[in-house]
Amino acid sequence: IGADDYLTKPFAIRELSARIDKRLQSRQATELLVRQQNEIRQTFERFVAPQIVEILLRDPTHLKLGGDLQSVTVMFTDLEGFTSLSEETPPDLLLSVLNRYHELVSNLVQKNGGIVNKFIGDGVMALFNTPILREDHAHSAVEAALAIREALPALHAEFEPRFRLPIKYGI
Repeated sequence: IGADDYLTKPFAIRELSARIDKRLQSRQATELLVRQQNEIRQTFERFVAPQIVEILLRDPTHLKLGGDLQSVTVMFTDLEGFTSLSEETPPDLLLSVLNRYHELVSNLVQKNGGIVNKFIGDGVMALFNTPILREDHAHSAVEAALAIREALPALHAEFEPRFRLPIKYGI
């Protein structure tokens, strides 16, 4: 019925107190683990699709330190004209614009089964077919690029014209 412990009568107050303390410590440790798992989830979900995060949290053996030898599809994106824009734009504004582009690319990579491997300045490197294997990984990368291209006009509508940069792709 959900009990963690019990004492039979008659019981000693000292033993009851010790067991209560033990249960409280156990509960605090559990709450700490839950908070840490949520922090890990929130951090990973910025770069990895939520379903991959859930798989890895349920079974960390999917992640091997040495990795596996397998075929992957790599997609690079790059903002055209970003370098010259960065020379004439205040850093806080530039970072805000860059974050919106990265957010768009990251979300659409994840929706198409990829993971963001790294941000390289204004570019993004995404991997498909890792850590979860997918037969259609090359197709998924192309779909991600097409989705980004299709979503770009809506993002551009948020910006003044000088921040409406095209994105180049390499797969």
